[in-house]
Amino acid sequence: MEGEKRKIYTVVAVVVVLGLVFSCILGALAGGAAGYLVGRRQARQVARQVIESERPFWPEILETPSIPPMEPPAPIPVPATTGALIVRVILDSPAERAGLRAGDIILAVDRTQINAAHPLDQVIAGYKPGDVVTIRFWRAGREDSVRVTLAEQPQQAGSPYLGIRFRMLTGD
Repeated sequence: MEGEKRKIYTVVAVVVVLGLVFSCILGALAGGAAGYLVGRRQARQVARQVIESERPFWPEILETPSIPPMEPPAPIPVPATTGALIVRVILDSPAERAGLRAGDIILAVDRTQINAAHPLDQVIAGYKPGDVVTIRFWRAGREDSVRVTLAEQPQQAGSPYLGIRFRMLTGD
């Protein structure tokens, strides 16, 4: 009888130990899978936010381990703290055809300075599709200008269209 109990206790102990080991392995696998899936979802959300935020993506923030980091470039003086920072130029738009690029700062349209009192979207809204405007902008340490023929807004007939996404610089 005593040997029989001992055998049962041994079998129960082995089953419990194997159950614990099996549970640990399953827990590690489930935790790893959950961590992978959560991380993947989070990465997609962050990527979507970066794309939708229309902030310029500066490759300088990425570091390649095999290449030693370079010293940051000297800051480029900006002539004014107000204007419209172009964060994206729409493909095949009037802005793209005129040569405007993400990172350019639009300072004026014709003779109207772009600032808090005269935001770019409101200034452009004062024109008609087909109007030719002169855009004065700042790029890479120098001021330049370009003539742009405004198109018609694809989603709103009769409205002028430049074809950029921008963020106003208010001088703060």
